[in-house]
Amino acid sequence: MPYPDPLEKDPRRLVVDVAPVKSLERPVTLKEIKEKPQFDDWELVRQPRLSVVPVNQKQWDKVLEWSEA
Repeated sequence: MPYPDPLEKDPRRLVVDVAPVKSLERPVTLKEIKEKPQFDDWELVRQPRLSVVPVNQKQWDKVLEWSEA
């Protein structure tokens, strides 16, 4: 649930708390993702400076699959 950032004066700046569900067996690198043409339209690949990007279910499932390899 988003809430105002306690370190900011502007109440419109929100933060959320996140926690991992489980560790991946093997990290999937950005290099690996960028090498796959199926991810050419993902913001993570197209935009050079992002800290948070949406990930659709199909993309996430593929990352999880690669992490098990």
